[in-house]
Amino acid sequence: LYRIEVPGGATYHITSRGRNFTSGAGRPEASYASGQVFTKTAIINGGVTRTTQSERAEVSLTLPTIHPIAQAVLGYDRQTDIKVTIWHTFDGDPDEEYALKFSGRVVRVQAGYLTVALICECAGQYSSGTNCTVASSSHS
Repeated sequence: LYRIEVPGGATYHITSRGRNFTSGAGRPEASYASGQVFTKTAIINGGVTRTTQSERAEVSLTLPTIHPIAQAVLGYDRQTDIKVTIWHTFDGDPDEEYALKFSGRVVRVQAGYLTVALICECAGQYSSGTNCTVASSSHS
């Protein structure tokens, strides 16, 4: 499950599953009082890669160029960080447990003809004052 927050624009809730996913109340975090719908999206997660610096990690997310998230990011002036959060959960889990796998920001955008790659990093504490969170796996 992914949350991508474009400052001054929209917050996108998407999933790489083959169908939309609705979380329970207060899931995957308490701010979702009545649950949240995550819309199925063609997204490729390149996996979280730890760098040689122990408190730094990167993940590459690739979307079709025509996707609204790609269009929003391409049109953004980048004066404030675009935030990216990735959770992992299992379909049919009766406890509906979520694991936070990555929380960081977009640091680079690689635009191609058919796809746009968002290169995200989590490095200690980034400029918005938010702490970096990285876990060992990135499936969602």
